[in-house]
Amino acid sequence: MLANATPQNFHLSDFLTEFTRDKGIKRSIDKAYEIVVYALFDTLVKQLRVTITISADQSQKELLWEFEEFSKLVLGIDSQSQSITVPARLYRAGVTNAADRGIDIWANFGPAIQVKHLTLTEDLAEDICDEVKITNKIQSNVSAVS
Repeated sequence: MLANATPQNFHLSDFLTEFTRDKGIKRSIDKAYEIVVYALFDTLVKQLRVTITISADQSQKELLWEFEEFSKLVLGIDSQSQSITVPARLYRAGVTNAADRGIDIWANFGPAIQVKHLTLTEDLAEDICDEVKITNKIQSNVSAVS
């Protein structure tokens, strides 16, 4: 059934059901979720036509000139072209660890994203909320020190 799927007749629920129905691929359900999550994130960024602009402070032109080889290779800018705009992109960060049941994604605009495929229970939701609170508190403290 899925072998003949087209964008018009594809149903995500049918795709995921195949992974629970077929014993040969049942243990690969995490891979199916990785594909779906990555496809969703990547499609959103592309369809929104998100761009990233890298630019150097105009007052630092001399420093940029001194490190021109580095800035051109690493940043894509130099003393003549002090800014560049590129499409935002998401990339899978290699092979994921099957034991952690997640997908690691990095973006060319900064964040690293880790998505977990877990059955959400009340206890797990509380643990996640507590972890987010701690992370936010640490980030707030770091920002206050900076």
